[in-house]
Amino acid sequence: MTSRTVSVPLEHGNYERLVEQMLEQLNMGQSFNDLFDSVYNQLQGIVPYNRIAVALLEEPGDLLRLASCRSDGDVALKVGYTARLAGSTLAPLLATGQSRIINDLDDYHSRKPQSVSTELIRREGMKSSLTLPLLANGKPIGVIFFSSREAGIYTEQHAVLLRRLAGHIAISLEKAQLISELQRKNEELAAANRSKDRFLETLQQEVDKQTQQLRHSESRYRLLVEFGDVFNSSLNIRTIFEHAADQIHRLLKCDRVSLLLAGTEFSRTELAVAIVSDRRRMTETAVQPHSESAFQWVMQHRVPHVVRSLKSSHSFPDDQKLWESGYASKVFLPLSTRDQCLGVLGIASRQSEAPDQWDLELLNEACGQLAIAVDNATAYGEIDRLKGELQQQNIYLRDEIRTDKDFGNIIGDSRAMQQLRVAIEQVAQTDSTVLILGETGTGK
Repeated sequence: MTSRTVSVPLEHGNYERLVEQMLEQLNMGQSFNDLFDSVYNQLQGIVPYNRIAVALLEEPGDLLRLASCRSDGDVALKVGYTARLAGSTLAPLLATGQSRIINDLDDYHSRKPQSVSTELIRREGMKSSLTLPLLANGKPIGVIFFSSREAGIYTEQHAVLLRRLAGHIAISLEKAQLISELQRKNEELAAANRSKDRFLETLQQEVDKQTQQLRHSESRYRLLVEFGDVFNSSLNIRTIFEHAADQIHRLLKCDRVSLLLAGTEFSRTELAVAIVSDRRRMTETAVQPHSESAFQWVMQHRVPHVVRSLKSSHSFPDDQKLWESGYASKVFLPLSTRDQCLGVLGIASRQSEAPDQWDLELLNEACGQLAIAVDNATAYGEIDRLKGELQQQNIYLRDEIRTDKDFGNIIGDSRAMQQLRVAIEQVAQTDSTVLILGETGTGK
């Protein structure tokens, strides 16, 4: 079969189209296998891979079972393979939500020879792997593996790019599981009706619960689409942020939304919207960088910083200032796109433990879309600025040409007048004050 390992720059346009197509397929009710086939085929040329597989957690959450696998060669690690999660190297990934890159599987297996799954994919010829956790509604449901026959192929840039895709895949799996669970509960309900009517009420409550969860999952899709439309409605960062703050406040009922943009080593910009009794107040402030700030920590680690109670936790000076301003809890989320972090989205509430009620996984997805919008707006602003500078330089050069050919109404071609023109050209380039001397009537 044809190898799918490629070493080309990531094509974000193709990637965005793939994500949009995924959302369309999910909304059309396509199965996970159809979706997985589409992802496997369309990721070609965007990220390197020869093999993609998905493993899911089984109740009560101690086993991982390989649910799907697509490869361009023979498969040694087959669908249905199970392994215990406890004590495995995948357990920390699911606990922290972080990705894992192994760029030399031979070396990794020599250090961890007990890993049966590593030995099996090495038999398939794989040399490197990228593993991302699948999180739905903030909870781990499995992992997705990308493997390549080329060593040293994966970078953090691939992990950042694929994290959003993994989020959509996780939600689609959650949706499929909820539908399957709903069908199972409906079957139980039918059996209970035929046998014992007294089970009807209990089972109906369970069905209602599963239906509500399914509606919640579909609602998250709609919100992601709405966020994308809002964030792409303008190329002005201030306008983008105002729209984003409105959407986030409507979703979370929070009291403050801020956008802290990375600037120079001497300053950065903070846009903030404070909401009091549904009336908002917009501010824009230049902030001095501080190496021990929550902003710098999130920028460096590129993971959310969550404080459930600002009263009991002041890890950073930023937390102390928020507490003194009347806020009781907060979340800082990184705005990451490509290989850079553009800034931090801050959300604060006057209620303690408010983040427990917020869908942080959905917010992470929204931050990915917001980061792309901010990146586009920044690039457009820089282009507009350079265009303005070019126009000013063009006007200046035209004036210089006219000045060089025309000294106005100065008449004369004597040696003294020639020296005067030279002096005028020299002085005209400076902002110095000039004193003109001469007898009365000489034309000073």
